[in-house]
Amino acid sequence: MNASIVAIAGASHAIDALYGEITPLIRVPDSIEEAWRANGTRRHGRIFETLKRGCELGARTNSWPASFARLYDLRDPVVHAQTAFRATAMHPNGLTHVAQEMVDYCSENATEAVQLTLDVVMTAIAHPLAPDLVAWSERMSAVADHLERAGRGLDDGSAANEAR
Repeated sequence: MNASIVAIAGASHAIDALYGEITPLIRVPDSIEEAWRANGTRRHGRIFETLKRGCELGARTNSWPASFARLYDLRDPVVHAQTAFRATAMHPNGLTHVAQEMVDYCSENATEAVQLTLDVVMTAIAHPLAPDLVAWSERMSAVADHLERAGRGLDDGSAANEAR
């Protein structure tokens, strides 16, 4: 569970870092930013909408909003921890009931978080639309190569070996 917490928090922080890097490269109209503030749009929604304006997302336009929400729903209790007793829940393996945190921070959710992060970063690099983002992505080609190798490692369970 502890390793999954680190992976999930790290994945969301990596997406936040990418957002910080590319936000100046993608033009978001002032009216949209004002609407975000007025509506209390959560950070992950702002990140997604910015990426949607700067990159060709294809089918990700439909899948990413829920994935982002899920990641940040897992991240928030980690970075804003509160002590509370909650009912037990069925573990994803279906064999036993465990604390809700054991369900939330299981290896499956950690893997999903890391795969989403790799997909977000690779999409920003491989499918930029905004002119300044295109120039940025060209400078990031070595990063894309490295992440592609790391992503393949996740598929076959050898990501830890690849990272070494």
